Amino acid sequence: MAHVIPFERLQAAREERLRQEALEGFPWDQMDRFMDKVMIPTLVYLPEERQIQVCEALYRLAYEAFLLGLTASRSIFHDRRPPRFANRPMSWVGIYDEAYEHQGKALMQSIADEFSLSVVLADWAVESVWIAMEAMVPEWFSLGVHYGLSQHLEKR
Repeated sequence: MAHVIPFERLQAAREERLRQEALEGFPWDQMDRFMDKVMIPTLVYLPEERQIQVCEALYRLAYEAFLLGLTASRSIFHDRRPPRFANRPMSWVGIYDEAYEHQGKALMQSIADEFSLSVVLADWAVESVWIAMEAMVPEWFSLGVHYGLSQHLEKR
């Protein structure tokens, strides 16, 4: 008699492995430098507990964007050809802009909502943090793609 394995369980196990791989490959030192040089000075006016909340949101966003790039690297690797648009090779940021920007925007909104950034920050600060988030997502997506492709090539 055949044994049926629920697809949901396999999918959940795969996603967990991918999240763990992203956690292990995430460039924490690079994110720490960004926070120390760019974001912490911007948030210095906030009480410490609010600074921590915003910093947690930004770390989470960077990790999730990195994970999105790592996931994208799998399909890019399996296509075995560089992505192109209008018959021209694209950068990883270009790939993000063309194919993943909607997911990146949804990710930003989800994290902003989860961490209640519009409640924690004044209006002008929300805009500043949002601008930083918009710049972070394609950058961390690119790092995730690069990391994922390098991992695939090592396994070959």
